[in-house]
Amino acid sequence: MTAQDIAVEETVEALTPYLPEAPSRLLEIGSGEGRLASALISKGHDLVAVDEDRSAIEAAQQRGVDARVACWPQTPKTTGDEENTTAIHGPFDGILFTRSLHHIGELESALEAAWEALTPGGILIVQDWAWETVTEGDAELLHRLIDLARSAGWSVSDEWNDADGPPLRDWRNHLNEHGLHEWTTSRTALGARFQQRAETNHPYWFRYFVTFVEGVDRGGEIVKAVLELERSLIRSGALGALGRLWVGTRGPGT
Repeated sequence: MTAQDIAVEETVEALTPYLPEAPSRLLEIGSGEGRLASALISKGHDLVAVDEDRSAIEAAQQRGVDARVACWPQTPKTTGDEENTTAIHGPFDGILFTRSLHHIGELESALEAAWEALTPGGILIVQDWAWETVTEGDAELLHRLIDLARSAGWSVSDEWNDADGPPLRDWRNHLNEHGLHEWTTSRTALGARFQQRAETNHPYWFRYFVTFVEGVDRGGEIVKAVLELERSLIRSGALGALGRLWVGTRGPGT
């Protein structure tokens, strides 16, 4: 299995207990190159995937995914692409925000649009991360992993190259520059719009290694080992679980 396969497998494992029974009609918002979408389609779901990145959507389409360049929420907003106005029509039995909700500036509008696009009783699943909960120890571990990846000659994004101050300060500066929603903000907005069914914690650090080992021999084995290490550290209490999975349903009314 590749590094990307390991990441998709972990996501499918987390989502499966909460997905509507197949066949169901799903919408994935922030689908990237369609790896998760393809996996869910193989399990019998009818899925529409949307992302603002045209190259990612083209890759998803090559996987046989019904993937469309589109904004969410669907407003007159554009991204410099005159074709970035694909209309997405519900209703859907389930909507997935897969590590995308924290990027969406219009948080309440995005969730209102999701509520409108769901069938009554439809499922909303949000896979995200609580980056604001990172401790000094967590940040120190991340920096050590980045140093290890860099010393091994693996690909590390340039945005980490200036991380030479206190790890926690650098971590927060790095994320604040991106204007991400904190998980507590997203969680409050979700609870105001949907009826909560579940919230669980999951590993997340290992996902950085998916990009670090791209093109590396036995990259999948490396990522799987890092994932198992992260799970072990979480169980022992030595590391906080950064990933979150929130599940809710569309109830009656608004």
